[in-house]
Amino acid sequence: MAEGDEFLIILGDVVDRGEKADMEAVKTAVAISGFSNKVLYVIGNHDIFQQGWDNYKSVFGSSHYAVYIGNSKFIVLDTADGAVGNRQREWLGEELKESSAINTFILSHYLPMVPGERTYLRLSDEEEALRLMKLATIHGVRGWFGGHYHSYGTQDVEGVTYVVAGGGGGRRMEPVKDFFFVQVVVSGSAVTYQLHEIG
Repeated sequence: MAEGDEFLIILGDVVDRGEKADMEAVKTAVAISGFSNKVLYVIGNHDIFQQGWDNYKSVFGSSHYAVYIGNSKFIVLDTADGAVGNRQREWLGEELKESSAINTFILSHYLPMVPGERTYLRLSDEEEALRLMKLATIHGVRGWFGGHYHSYGTQDVEGVTYVVAGGGGGRRMEPVKDFFFVQVVVSGSAVTYQLHEIG
């Protein structure tokens, strides 16, 4: 966190093994930091181990949802198993159509593509990924954030900025090998990203 941040986004793998006690510990730590009710949680593949899906929903709530914050709409997808699926894609389409925000952002653990990298660490179905990217372009999505790839990068594709911000995790990946967080500043329709490495 940086001084002045209004809320946090945790892009999945909130815990390592899907344990409910670990999820509750994360929620307690967030509360102690003063960010209760100021966190957008995204479910990741590590969160669903064992009974993780049920544990996640009991601690954090729905694994896909949409919220307005300021002039922006944030649409959170459940990609914990590496896919979006037809029902969730239809829901996403409706949320994008109904958006009255100046800026719309999509948040997911797996991205449809990883900026600057040719890797399998993205949504598993390439056709699904391409359909989702086209949907984001059609509806003027400003940015799509993901965290499964443990590094940082941005890439603009057909008007949408894709941002991988996997700042934690045990195995670090190129090009940013240090732990980090990304500070996003939204001012009107201007959006900027600043990488903060924490060694």
